[in-house]
Amino acid sequence: GSTTLTVNTDYTWNNATGVLTLNQSQITDNITISIAAQKRNYTVTFDANGHGTAPAEQTITAEGIASEPTAPSATGYTFGGWYTDQACYDDKKFDFNTPITSDITLYAKWTAETYTITLNANGGKFVKDGNESATIEIQYVYGTYANYDQAKLISDYLAEEGIKLSREGYQLNEMWQSNGSAWKRVFTAIDRTIFAQWSKLYSI
Repeated sequence: GSTTLTVNTDYTWNNATGVLTLNQSQITDNITISIAAQKRNYTVTFDANGHGTAPAEQTITAEGIASEPTAPSATGYTFGGWYTDQACYDDKKFDFNTPITSDITLYAKWTAETYTITLNANGGKFVKDGNESATIEIQYVYGTYANYDQAKLISDYLAEEGIKLSREGYQLNEMWQSNGSAWKRVFTAIDRTIFAQWSKLYSI
């Protein structure tokens, strides 16, 4: 015949460890036990790693496959996939065909984009090594100059590159956007052109 055992009275079952413990005081004859093991569930957590919005976590049955979520987005950055370490080393990129066998956190990889600031001499000229030009370009990585005042950024750049900016009969005031508003920072995810503002010098 068969005997029905009652959980927590005749035995206990630890699903996490797979250990069955019998209450021997309730067993009075030889028995055969068949157990339908239940697979564990694991959590896949997505960490946005400082930019954008993280996708919702996923609950995956052991040996199951996680679904690759829609790629997140962040202004000024390009998304580069999900990685098993926060530093996102190349050999740590996660393969979504990998069976899940434990809780895991996946980190988003981001690469800052490069943008161009075009400086327009606006009637003046840029001179470097005897060569003149009406415009020059500054390449910058998004976020690099977050706290730089525009005057300092431009003066530092021109000094480092050995570039002189001048306009005969005028004094440079500062650089402005094309819409006439003062441009104070470059923490923007767009290419842009800014123009020199000049004040005419008068002889007395």
